[in-house]
Amino acid sequence: MQPRMDTPNETRTILVIEDDSRLRSGLRQLLCQHGYDVVAVGNGDQGLDHLRTRRRTDLIFLDLRMPGMNGWQFRAEQKRDAAWASIPVLVGTADWNADSEARSLGAVACLKKPYNTRDLVETVRRCAAA
Repeated sequence: MQPRMDTPNETRTILVIEDDSRLRSGLRQLLCQHGYDVVAVGNGDQGLDHLRTRRRTDLIFLDLRMPGMNGWQFRAEQKRDAAWASIPVLVGTADWNADSEARSLGAVACLKKPYNTRDLVETVRRCAAA
């Protein structure tokens, strides 16, 4: 068994909101291997349901383009609720021009698909610790 490359001192909970089921599953598996508690859902509506029922979320990993409630709509709803507004958001997107959109959403970082595993883990580590 290989040791974890990056295990947080305190388990951080990450909410992954991604409509691609294979990518969502892969993100969940990768982040769990690095010591995170991961909740993975398929759209913004499910993300809001999680926030309503779960007390702690340290980071939201948010896809922007999804059917149903997309990332922009989710972020608008998140910002409306004072209990959730301060949870940092890391945008993950296939749109190579999304940096400005991510900044306009107040995201702490933006990663481009396809993800580089090392960059993804390092960015999550940095953002979840903030």
